[in-house]
Amino acid sequence: MNSRSKDKVQKRMNKWTQAFRKIMLSGLLVVVPLGITVFVLKLLYNFTAGRLSPLVREHLGHVPDCTSPIVASILLFAFIYLMGLIASVVVGKRIIAFLEKLIRTIPFVKSIYGASKQVVESLAFTQGETAYKIPVLIEFPSPGMKCIGLALGKIAFQDGREFYNVFVPTTPNITVGLYLLVAPEDVFNCGLTLDEAVRIIVSGGILGPEKMELIPASVLPLQAQANDDEEEKE
Repeated sequence: MNSRSKDKVQKRMNKWTQAFRKIMLSGLLVVVPLGITVFVLKLLYNFTAGRLSPLVREHLGHVPDCTSPIVASILLFAFIYLMGLIASVVVGKRIIAFLEKLIRTIPFVKSIYGASKQVVESLAFTQGETAYKIPVLIEFPSPGMKCIGLALGKIAFQDGREFYNVFVPTTPNITVGLYLLVAPEDVFNCGLTLDEAVRIIVSGGILGPEKMELIPASVLPLQAQANDDEEEKE
């Protein structure tokens, strides 16, 4: 085989290799997001409706395995909706307030309930002046390094200093992470939306932007930025 024939074979091999890589990357772009989504949904299901599946099987008798998760999910959503209806009326509010008052008298239980309620209220996608949920960059895990977190409010100390409550999700499972108190000079508004921040974290930075404009929270407080964004939308 002469050198010209070898070059042709080499070019064909390169084309096939490039085509193979392109197809594999296209497949990964489909499979990996689906796999991560299924993993997170399965985790949430096991923590919520999955706990009702044994009860459904027990009371409904012999049902297909694929039926009990569906029934359990419907029952869970119905229960959550019912609780929402009760909590939205005056009588329901009074009953829930009374139950919460009883819970807060029980040692240890009151700490778990109070912390859980605060987390849900902080992460709830509601509008308002205290609804932060702003993607930020912070100095973590060491000076000079940056990571994406969610600013969820402020906390003030007796000496007058204020720190931001920042939740740092892990990759690719954003349902777990670290809670940090970060000084305003170490918190940077990066201009990302919540959806963009989630995509970056879940993808491990693959879907991250090429440029970011960082504004220290000590220069422009995050609350003021959130209010400006809401006014622009209106």
